[in-house]
Amino acid sequence: MKPRMKHIARNVLMLLVCLLIGLIIALQLKNVQTGRQANLVNNASADELREMVADLREANANLAEENEKQKNNLRELQNSQENTDIRVQQLRDEIQRLEIFAGLVEVQGSGAIITITDGQSNKVDGSMLLTIVNQLRAGGAQGIAINNQRLVAMSEIQTTGTPPNTNIVINGTVAGSGNGIYTIRVIGDQQVIHSTYDMMSATINYYLLRGIGIQIDYLDTVTLPALSADSPAYRYGEMNSTESN
Repeated sequence: MKPRMKHIARNVLMLLVCLLIGLIIALQLKNVQTGRQANLVNNASADELREMVADLREANANLAEENEKQKNNLRELQNSQENTDIRVQQLRDEIQRLEIFAGLVEVQGSGAIITITDGQSNKVDGSMLLTIVNQLRAGGAQGIAINNQRLVAMSEIQTTGTPPNTNIVINGTVAGSGNGIYTIRVIGDQQVIHSTYDMMSATINYYLLRGIGIQIDYLDTVTLPALSADSPAYRYGEMNSTESN
């Protein structure tokens, strides 16, 4: 339990104990006063009786007022606890949303897998993958990964080396597995992805004519890995705003 929640719980417990003690004392005083008043009533005059009644009414009003104050205090503590719980849950939801957006956690959802393979004469390069990724993003894709590399705002896709010995580097890591196959995993509404893919037909046909293989499969569950902690895109999260210093 967090320190603040422990403090609130302790205050509520103390308030309940005080209410209980106050009630016990009030009952004891009432019993004592009842016994005394029974003796006084037998010997009291009418004026004295009226004065006793007035005192009892005033005491009763004071007790009622104090009781209402304690009830209000209890309600305030309960509301404070509820508001704290709601705010904590809101913060947790916001943190989870930001972690998903930043690619710091593995995520799942419906979407598609686009498989791209080297041709006999032409190999897949970074510009091809970047073109497809940018069009998917523009079409509303909610999350994208290539092979085991999660793509975020700071991700880079580059081709290194010289033909025929080239490599595709994503997030500072060589993305190819040596077999010339690149798997683009996309999470998003399948109908939206399908429409986007249709709009990419000119680009896809151009790659097909160059012998590059492209295939899309729609799946109910697509898993995107978390961004690797040693990638340059992840390390951008270590920077702090100068406004907070």
